[in-house]
Amino acid sequence: MRLYDRRMSFAMRLAAPEDAHGLAEVHVRAWRAAYAALLPVRVLRAMSVEQREAAWRQILQPVDSRRVLVVEDHGTIVGFAVLETPSRDADAGEAVAELAAINVDPDRWSMGVGTALMDAAVFELLGHKWREWTLWVLSENRRAQEFYRRWGFSPDGTVRTEEGLDRPELRLHALVERRKV
Repeated sequence: MRLYDRRMSFAMRLAAPEDAHGLAEVHVRAWRAAYAALLPVRVLRAMSVEQREAAWRQILQPVDSRRVLVVEDHGTIVGFAVLETPSRDADAGEAVAELAAINVDPDRWSMGVGTALMDAAVFELLGHKWREWTLWVLSENRRAQEFYRRWGFSPDGTVRTEEGLDRPELRLHALVERRKV
């Protein structure tokens, strides 16, 4: 299924296995730009499109509990979101989904791609009766936290440090509902 946003020149759809390379390119570019001042240089330099493409090939294997949304512009992937249903967190309830990732090519920041992905994620979750969702964000990533606040996300008090990142992450929680602008 292909959804077109009438306000923008891009298309949104579910990811397919052949999208692994395009997803990897966006993933690496987005991380290197977004986390340049937040993560150790060694972490960002260690990321490669080839390594991320291999990971994406695994992620894109058919799994009923995962939905990967992509935004394209003229056939080029410019953003993606990954939904896990239910959440992978051991303490999450049955009605809790997880926004496992959302990344937008830095050349498309502040152009509505992230907003469209979040709106589409809400649409997906509401269509499948998910009532709550969570996500993890670096505690120092104020830009991302402000973005997520627009959808009602706030810290739920849970903190973790993911191996290799060496930075604390906060879990944010929200009800699944249409954004109030």
